Amino acid sequence: VSGTQEERNQIVQNVNDGTECGRINSVDRTLIGSRVVHEDHFGTICYAGELPNSKGAWLGIDWDNPSRGRHDGVYAGVKYFETQSSTSGSFIRPDKVSLGTSLEEALVYRYVLCAECQMAAQNIPSVEIANNPTTPMSFLDSDEAEYSGAPFRIELFTTPRPKANSAVTDSVSHHQRCGPLGAEVTLKRLTSASVALAPVFRALRGGKHAETAPLWPHPGGTLGLLLPKLAELDLSGCLLTRWIDVAEMCNQIPWLKSLTLSSNRLRLPLPPNSARPKESDQAPDPLRLRYDLDVDPMGAEKLCAAAFPNICQLVLVRLTCLDWTDVLRVIQWTPSVKSLSVPYNHLGPIPKVWPDSAIELFRQLIELDLTQTDLVDVTQLFSVLGPSTSLKLLILNQNPISQLPFFPPAESVENKPSDESDSVQTTVWFTQLDTLCLRHCRFADWECMNQLMRLIKLKHLLFLECPVLEGMSLETGRQEIIARLPNLSCLNRMDICAEERRGAELDYLKRYGSEWIKSGGSVVESSDPSKPCFVKVGECFARSHPTFRRLCDKYGPPEAGETKFFTQSIKESLVSLTLKLQSDGDDTGTESAVGIVRRIPSRMTVSHLKMLARRLLKLPSRVSFDLVAQGDKHRSVNAEVPLDTETREIGFYDLEDGDIVYLRVR
Repeated sequence: VSGTQEERNQIVQNVNDGTECGRINSVDRTLIGSRVVHEDHFGTICYAGELPNSKGAWLGIDWDNPSRGRHDGVYAGVKYFETQSSTSGSFIRPDKVSLGTSLEEALVYRYVLCAECQMAAQNIPSVEIANNPTTPMSFLDSDEAEYSGAPFRIELFTTPRPKANSAVTDSVSHHQRCGPLGAEVTLKRLTSASVALAPVFRALRGGKHAETAPLWPHPGGTLGLLLPKLAELDLSGCLLTRWIDVAEMCNQIPWLKSLTLSSNRLRLPLPPNSARPKESDQAPDPLRLRYDLDVDPMGAEKLCAAAFPNICQLVLVRLTCLDWTDVLRVIQWTPSVKSLSVPYNHLGPIPKVWPDSAIELFRQLIELDLTQTDLVDVTQLFSVLGPSTSLKLLILNQNPISQLPFFPPAESVENKPSDESDSVQTTVWFTQLDTLCLRHCRFADWECMNQLMRLIKLKHLLFLECPVLEGMSLETGRQEIIARLPNLSCLNRMDICAEERRGAELDYLKRYGSEWIKSGGSVVESSDPSKPCFVKVGECFARSHPTFRRLCDKYGPPEAGETKFFTQSIKESLVSLTLKLQSDGDDTGTESAVGIVRRIPSRMTVSHLKMLARRLLKLPSRVSFDLVAQGDKHRSVNAEVPLDTETREIGFYDLEDGDIVYLRVR
């Protein structure tokens, strides 16, 4: 490759506008469903043919950007194709758009070419350096260049070139490294590559009539020669429209571990042995927008089944043509998959019958993301995933799920002693599930938590914006969940310290103590003084609060005075206290030494006051402390009042405005 701008400009094409392999040479129905690019705008071909009173062929495009089009697919009163909006459609000549570029050219353009070559490909002839007259591109130092003018797009995923003694000589040798020779060196080092948002629609064709491209040093079908270390490939937001094109890419790099195909309009070939459906002669014809009708179903299935042997992570976010049937089919092409992400897809209802091979592959998953996939009833899904001994992460955010199915117990109630019939049973489902995300679902009661507490390995939970939390403060809702799930260590991405758990569980006993007593709960003294008393829990109450008895055994049952609820207004019961970290006097100027004044409800428990003080004084969770109150009435007798019972309200200690509460570190 020569170092002059003119010679480089002849070789380097702007891949963002499409390259030679994306040229449309003939117009027929096979183009319907294909994606195109025009001046950085992406669109979908929804019509291909002639228009009345016009010579030659036209393409009806539904543009991704509604402001790019002019109409809704209607011409001269006839509806030729459907559009996503009333202004996203337009008719355009085939030579004005391109199907895109090849993966090979996009990789070289993004990872091998320097900024100068990319600017040359976009016909930017000169730049201004340090307010001096314009300088030819061949002498441009990209570290000093400044440009003002029409917007252009530069993609640099490589390190800057080294300085050299001679600007001209270095420019020539450098631009030689920017072309196919540079691809031989640079691409062989890649372990992860992304061509996201580039107009990639397929790889160069190989075989007897292999395609060539100026930027690629070999004929088509040779991706593996230059990508021997590639493990991750991101093809998000490209112009991919056929799964068979993806399979042909990956078939050349079978060692690929991670594949991202998000935001593409991928069409699957027809299932094997299926009859080709009859196409409508009238436009619009949605069949081609849904399926790839121009390939042999048997041959396509064979190719796809062999193209992804080592894919461990598959990401399919916002694919236009994807439902549960497609998911079950695609996962059977990836026998090594461990992580599957299909969020933000309208997958529809879950099939009742699953292929055995799909069930086996779902049960080998470690991570599964089903965010906003229109899940309503997860019974069938859980019956498939439940027996899995591999699944550790399950994301079900933003789905209209209102209840969880019953989890089969690990052992039958008949095998338990009679006095343990109301204890919590573990389950044989999700034995390795560590993280569960249920944000913005439709759970209206706490029964879901009663099911989740049976998952002994569940440590991390995301549970926000659900109806059951309405009317609660964030802190109260958090305390409720912590008390109900004894094995949880992290809630809503915040760790649960031992002190917070203790306070939440004590508060839970107090909150539901009155309900426990009204339901017939009581304490039965043991005839043997060496044995603890037995906490009796009513059957109905035990079903709603399966963890209550365990907490009573841990802390003791709540006393009658601790379960009373007062009706005085909050304003009348506020007391002004100064929270101060007790020190040796070296930090008298700090906020913790001076103290923080807050008006505290007298109904607040000591455990909640501890959590508030920890946050206000920014104490780490590993620091343990006791609360000690002191005021004028206490100083008169030279005494302190320890706040040592965490379930008691601070009003019990008769604190007054102006009293000081010391945090005494243990």
